[in-house]
Amino acid sequence: MDDLNEAIRQSDDYETLLKRAEHLAELLEGFAPLLRRNEQKTFNIKALTQKIIKLNTHRFEHHNVTVSCPVNTDESESFEVTAPFGLLQATLTNLIDNSIHWTNLQAEKKGSDFKPAIRIDTLPHWFKEGPALVVMDNGPGFSLTPEEAIQPFKTSRPGGMGVGLYYADKVMETIGVDFKYVTQKI
Repeated sequence: MDDLNEAIRQSDDYETLLKRAEHLAELLEGFAPLLRRNEQKTFNIKALTQKIIKLNTHRFEHHNVTVSCPVNTDESESFEVTAPFGLLQATLTNLIDNSIHWTNLQAEKKGSDFKPAIRIDTLPHWFKEGPALVVMDNGPGFSLTPEEAIQPFKTSRPGGMGVGLYYADKVMETIGVDFKYVTQKI
């Protein structure tokens, strides 16, 4: 919204305005499933990652974040999941929001040589409980413990509300899946 508003105020060219308006419409469409009844359905996780990448492409470009999603290019194995698509979409969007924020903060600290990056990948055989979808980034890492991070109103993000990871945990709990948050420096 802010980008579109600013573009209108600056009298940007028609194509730029049209592109931003179309992107806004796509983002709003992405929230529509949250307003509908969240019925469980079986789908390939690649369908979710493709939609998430498409909905956030403009944001990745705007924030100068490099994104990798090997499952979308068949470099990683996909898997089937039975869950409310819209809830998983909203949860994954929240994780990406966090990654964008923290990788950009890291870029401010490290300077122009640092390139913010996010990787969304699958770990189909990593956990004994079953396959996993993971969001990784090269931000500074968590300063909260896993137990603290999923508590409501706990955050280390300046101006953050502390409900994102709590929401993610509750969505996973609702659909009967473990939400694992792991911090590991590589």
